[in-house]
Amino acid sequence: MGTDFETALVAEIETLQRQLEVDPRYIKLRELQRVQGLYAQPQVISPPPRVRPVTTGGRSASPERQAILKNAKLLLQGRTEPTSTSDIYDMLVVLSVDIPGTNPKNNLSAMLSNSDDFVTHGRAGWTLKQETPEASDDLISRSASEASNSASPADPPAVRPVDPVPGGGG
Repeated sequence: MGTDFETALVAEIETLQRQLEVDPRYIKLRELQRVQGLYAQPQVISPPPRVRPVTTGGRSASPERQAILKNAKLLLQGRTEPTSTSDIYDMLVVLSVDIPGTNPKNNLSAMLSNSDDFVTHGRAGWTLKQETPEASDDLISRSASEASNSASPADPPAVRPVDPVPGGGG
């Protein structure tokens, strides 16, 4: 008895579907549903550009890379003027530090620029990143009082008179 009902149900659905498939309102409904589906599910046409993920941990630098950066850091300690990549490279060669690659100077430059310990000064070269110690509250308050004492309200700032432009509006 259950199968007779299921058979009748399937037949009724098929009959209704055949009738609706030729109805213009049903065709329009199906087309609108298809278009709505295009907007509801974003389609990826091309993969997004590859972005280097920002990591806080991750893998550490190779021992060779660590040695190169450590020696470069030692060479730049105490220097206030930028040192060129070529000079750093030459000093590392003297220390028998091998920098791999077909263009070792470019590799050295890339290593320095990807390290947080070095600051580039364009073609002038590299310096070590200076750690700025946080100023104590005493130093901050003393600086503020010195600044307030240096400018006196009795000494107004010098004002240079300006001639108006002839024919200017005003």
